[in-house]
Amino acid sequence: LGQYSRYISSTGPDLRQCDVLMTSPEHLERLVFSTYAGCQAKLIDKVRYIIIDEVQYLAANPALERVMKLLRCPFLALSATVPNGGELKQWLQTL
Repeated sequence: LGQYSRYISSTGPDLRQCDVLMTSPEHLERLVFSTYAGCQAKLIDKVRYIIIDEVQYLAANPALERVMKLLRCPFLALSATVPNGGELKQWLQTL
């Protein structure tokens, strides 16, 4: 398990080799575009599935959209309060 946030960070090989990484879209984007010791290539190749919580905030979070478009893998989008489920579903299916 790796964690990466403003307050918690697994660093070095542990972060690049973890099976589960908990982070925010902004921090994942930072890791994906990082030039630190091949971090970008290792993360892009390793990500197999993304779970996105609070997907109703997608429009207010451009980093989330960029990460979803960059990392071409299956994802699970979670929300208890999304107001436009059909519209969101159609958009998600275009990714």
